[in-house]
Amino acid sequence: MADYLLRIKSLVAEKKKKKKKLTQSDLVQWIQLRPYQLDGVQWLTQCLGNQQGCILGDEMGLGKTCQVCCCCCVTVVVLL
Repeated sequence: MADYLLRIKSLVAEKKKKKKKLTQSDLVQWIQLRPYQLDGVQWLTQCLGNQQGCILGDEMGLGKTCQVCCCCCVTVVVLL
């Protein structure tokens, strides 16, 4: 498990070097996010890259599930 997390961390770091910020065009094939949701996905990927735990919490109905799914998709794309 630790090897998997180290691989994710190194691949996310490589992706950061190539592109500073995640944009809507990176996610267009999956879902259309609002600006605050895109900020949430960026934060989640940053926490994952730094191997930090995090809690994504806000009001009900603002798209936390979509943000987590997009974070997973971005991670899978980076790993492939």
